Amino acid sequence: MYKRQEKRYTKWVNLIQTGEVELLKTADQASFYWPAEVRRKLCNVNYVEFMHQVAGLPYRGTCGAQIAADLAQRFYPTDAEVAWAKAERAKLEGRVVVLGNAGSTAPKWWPYAPALAQVLAGLGIHVVVVGDLKGLEYPADPRVQVLGTGQWSIRQSIAFAMRADAVVGQETGLMNALALERVAKVVMLSHSTAVNLTRDWQAVRTLAGRVDCHPCHQIHYTHAHCPQDELTKAARCQAAIRVEDVMEALVDLGVVTRGEVAALQAAA
Repeated sequence: MYKRQEKRYTKWVNLIQTGEVELLKTADQASFYWPAEVRRKLCNVNYVEFMHQVAGLPYRGTCGAQIAADLAQRFYPTDAEVAWAKAERAKLEGRVVVLGNAGSTAPKWWPYAPALAQVLAGLGIHVVVVGDLKGLEYPADPRVQVLGTGQWSIRQSIAFAMRADAVVGQETGLMNALALERVAKVVMLSHSTAVNLTRDWQAVRTLAGRVDCHPCHQIHYTHAHCPQDELTKAARCQAAIRVEDVMEALVDLGVVTRGEVAALQAAA
């Protein structure tokens, strides 16, 4: 397949393993079992910048508006997808937060997502939940729309999220597709650091659980080497992130006000 594709372009670069394997270790690699401090020293490299290096392309700057203009880390919806997303967004009056419930590996789900949805709904904010539900049960609230997997395609989820007021989720394809979009983003890290993932993103706040195993720079398909929180059964790094941490990030991004959060706290 690669040889066929290569003939269609003046330059063809295979970027497989530039993220996973090189900077995120898998259990079939000896480096997966290196001491954590060694992995942290060698793997704390920005993923997109490293891809540019492998491709022999310049990577200008380390953050800010100029790099956003230079990079093309974007999702390009079709005209039909744009029209569909606009129509879906028009159905929801007021603020909308998209909640990406889970990613593809064991640590990439947050046990308090339903609680966050309840808080946001209490503020009159619509919550649209996409992705694998991981068995989580969301509140039966008219402002909480639980789609899970299969109802919208990943392309539809991204196109809609581009028109939300904010998107909250883990290190997933959904969040990566929105990296340089103006929509506010709250990213909960699992195996990466902010340097790896979100350093050059726009309108983003990055949260990391304060646990000794983070960052691990490892890909975990099971919890064999990923410590679990005993109560929630989620990864410890995810269980360590509180609903209050996400709400503070949303305040900082201007999605909710400090007064709204204070009123919630007073009513609790």
